[in-house]
Amino acid sequence: MAQMKNSTIVILAVLVVALFLGGIWYIGNSLSADGGGGGGGSGGGGAGDGTISSFAGCPDDGDTSLKIEIKNSGNLTGDEEYDISGYLYRIEGGQEVYFTAIADNTNPTATTIDCGYDYIYKMVGASGASGDLTVISSVIGEGTIVDGNLKFTADKSNMNFILKVPQHASLEATAYDNINRGGIYESSSDEDQNNYEVDGVVWQSTVNNTVYTETNGIDISFTLRAVETDTEYNDRGIFVLVEAPVAVWTAPSIKIEGTKLEDATSLLNSHERISYADYEYVFMIPQSLSIKDEPDGVELRWGMNLATGVGSASADPEVDLAVRSQALSIDGFTVFGPTAVTDAATPVTVHTHFDMSLDIA
Repeated sequence: MAQMKNSTIVILAVLVVALFLGGIWYIGNSLSADGGGGGGGSGGGGAGDGTISSFAGCPDDGDTSLKIEIKNSGNLTGDEEYDISGYLYRIEGGQEVYFTAIADNTNPTATTIDCGYDYIYKMVGASGASGDLTVISSVIGEGTIVDGNLKFTADKSNMNFILKVPQHASLEATAYDNINRGGIYESSSDEDQNNYEVDGVVWQSTVNNTVYTETNGIDISFTLRAVETDTEYNDRGIFVLVEAPVAVWTAPSIKIEGTKLEDATSLLNSHERISYADYEYVFMIPQSLSIKDEPDGVELRWGMNLATGVGSASADPEVDLAVRSQALSIDGFTVFGPTAVTDAATPVTVHTHFDMSLDIA
C-alpha cells in the first residue's frame, strides 16, 4: 500500500513539472511571434524588409519624415543650396520600386515615407550654366553613397540628409597648333588667338582668317575649363566623339592630360549608339577627371594624319564632347545611367554637347 502511494506522488510530481515547462515554452514562443523577445534591433526578417516591428526606432504609425538638402560641393567659400530633380525608390526583394519624386532640396519640407525599408535616391542631370549633376561627393546623415546615389534604411521617425553635389558647368576652350607652334584663331575674325571660345567653335589656323592646312597632319592641344564659378563639367564620364571618315584620315590619337585614351565604342548603350552613329571614333574621359573653372584648365590633345594616298580633305573634321549623366526614362519614373542621352525613340542629349570643328575646306 505504501509503495502504491509513493508511485502516485511521483506521477503527480512529473505532471506538475511538465505543465510548468510547457507554460514557459508557450510564453517564450508568444513573445517571439510578437517581436518582443531577444531579437531586438533589426532582428526578425532582417534590415530593410519592411517589417516595422523589426526596427526599434520605427514609430507606431510606421511613418518616417525624410528631408534631403543639396549643397554645391564646388562652392568652398559659401553655403550654396540648389534643387535637383530626384526620384526615390523603395527596395523590395532586391528590386527598386518607384516610391515618389523629390525636387525640393533648398530648406526642404519633409516627405513622408514608410519606415522599415531600404531606399535609394537618384538624381537626373540637367544641362546649362550651373545645371544639375548626379554624382554625390559626400553625404551628411545615416546613408551611404552607392554608384553616386544615396542609399539608406528608414529606421526612425525623422531622417535628414545633406548631400554635396557639384553644379554642372558650360565649357570653353582654347586651341594650340603643335605643328606650327602657335595659338589657333576661330573663324569669326577673332583678334586674339588665345581667347577661350564656347560651344560650336570653328577653329582655323595660326594665321587669322586662314583655313588650316592639313597636309602635314593635325596635332592640336585644346585647353578646357568650366565657364561658371564653382562648377564642374564632368559628371559620369565624357565621351570624346571624332568625326573623321576612315577613307580620308588615319585613326586619331586622343590624350587627356598626357594619358592616351583607348577606343570606348563598347561603352555605348543602345540609345547612345543611335545618337552617335555618324561618328567614326569614340573615346572616354573618365569620371574621375575633373574639369573646373581653373586658370590652367585641362589639356585634350588631338592628332591624326591624312590616309595613305589622300592629298587633301573635302570636309571639316570634328571633335565633340558628350557628358554622361543620369536620365529619366520615357516611362516617367525610372532613372537610368550612365548615359549621355535619353531613351526616347529619337534620343535627346542630357547635357548639351560641346562641339568643335577644324576649318580645312
